[in-house]
Amino acid sequence: MRWGVLAAGLACTLLAAAKGQAQVAIVAVAREDGTLEEVRAAADRAASALDAAGGAVLAAEAAARVFEERHSAPPASVSQSDIDRWLSSSRSAVRNLARADYDAARRDLLAAQELSDRAAEELNREAARARQVLDTCLFMVRSFLETDDAPRAARQARQCRQLVPRVEPSHALHPPEVRELLQRVDHELAGAPASSLEVRSVPGGCTVRLNGLELGTTPYTVQELLPGEYRVQVECEAERRGRVHRLTLEEGETVLEVDALFERAIRSAPGIALAYPDANEADGHRFAHALALARVLDVAEVWLVTPAGGGAAIDRIDARTARVVASVTSDEAGLEDAVAALREGESVRIAGGRRTEAVAWQPPGSGADWSPGPAPTERRPAHDEAGVSAGAWVGLGLSAVGLAGLAAGWGAYAERVTRGDRLAVALPTDPDYLDRQSRWSDARPGVLLFPAAGAAALSAAVPLLLPAEDGVPWWAWASGGVGTAVAATGLGLALAAAPCSTAQRQDQPCVDEAHRRDLGLLVSMHGAPLLAMPITYLLRPLFGSDGGAQAAVGPGGARIGWEGRF
Repeated sequence: MRWGVLAAGLACTLLAAAKGQAQVAIVAVAREDGTLEEVRAAADRAASALDAAGGAVLAAEAAARVFEERHSAPPASVSQSDIDRWLSSSRSAVRNLARADYDAARRDLLAAQELSDRAAEELNREAARARQVLDTCLFMVRSFLETDDAPRAARQARQCRQLVPRVEPSHALHPPEVRELLQRVDHELAGAPASSLEVRSVPGGCTVRLNGLELGTTPYTVQELLPGEYRVQVECEAERRGRVHRLTLEEGETVLEVDALFERAIRSAPGIALAYPDANEADGHRFAHALALARVLDVAEVWLVTPAGGGAAIDRIDARTARVVASVTSDEAGLEDAVAALREGESVRIAGGRRTEAVAWQPPGSGADWSPGPAPTERRPAHDEAGVSAGAWVGLGLSAVGLAGLAAGWGAYAERVTRGDRLAVALPTDPDYLDRQSRWSDARPGVLLFPAAGAAALSAAVPLLLPAEDGVPWWAWASGGVGTAVAATGLGLALAAAPCSTAQRQDQPCVDEAHRRDLGLLVSMHGAPLLAMPITYLLRPLFGSDGGAQAAVGPGGARIGWEGRF
């Protein structure tokens, strides 16, 4: 009975995890001609109305913060006065180093390094300035060497090379020991396992910048990088700065995929918004971009707010089914009523505070808003009429097969116990003794094969049902801990059972030991599906490329090898 409860609990855990969070992100959509702030105000009013009505709204500031942490941020802004102060601090540090005033030199260098760390992608855009950034960083290396602090000097040299990759310092500004230390870091990169980064974009042929340094055009691979954090920009337009993707590289290959149209449209300060050059581009891409935002923010719904006459049009998009649930066009006075209608799943027009008619939707390009379905060129998971992905149906089917297999295993075990009790009371001289012994032995394969197949089916269902997460969530670790305990308990029970030889008479103690071994193996198999949860999250990143980690961003979301959510 208790193992049946465990299996039922596993099924409930899988379904609860697949359901995901029921948060709503409200996103302003406008043209790049200055109307964005007006639409932001309407989006803020809609968010306030939904929040007042009890909706789980992701606050604008929180949405912007989460997006910039998980996806990209606008490039740092650096004024000429910032650069002048940075240059002044660097020159002052050189003078203090020459006077052997190392405390004053380090204060100057820390002030200069603060700007270098905050805005490396901007300072390094020009080759001459990038060399100045490296030189300033190496002055700190010199201060450590001249105060006999070699370990800190070595660490600082690695930080300098990470901050400004592939740039040579100004030889006249540094003593030989500083240049030799930087050369040692470069030699270590050439001879030891290092990080590499492959950058792709849609469309291709866009400029790739690493910490501001221009490297080449997409697709582009950077080899021999120190493990650590880097800032990557992909720029498809000469006059437009690329958004900054902060990537923490580890040993091996990392792949970054960037959708240039999504990068151009997204605005993340103060709050999430989408801006397009014209209405046609908005109609063609905002649906895909809304789904991309939902994946990055990990929300169940995105409400798009666009200008419409003197009011706003709001589209409620369910990210789990990739469908428009409802759409409302409202004047300014009826915005709160529009939010109420959307919560009920109604598509209406509201004018003068009154509901006038249902909204009639037409395909994109016909003069009306875009249709609820994805554009023909978009790649979307197959969905049935109920809005559940095909992969999820396969996962549910495997779960049913798995639970049936475990139940059949317990049935086979109960039958073997019954046959064993009949064998234990018989004597070898009884006419039917051999028949009872044979029937008891024949029941054992079912005790092992049925639950083994069930555990395998449930384990295979786990990757299809679990939602996408960053890292391994706590409940997956907890599931793995329970699974380990269950498997260890069962194996311990099986190993502790005394052997029961077929050459001896199978009396009651002998039969009981055989049943104890069967029970232990049967119990241990219940741990496999629980262990599959953390293992799934640990292995997902490895399936995005040929053995390397992968961070894919844009309407495709973060690539983790497969899409395993409703």
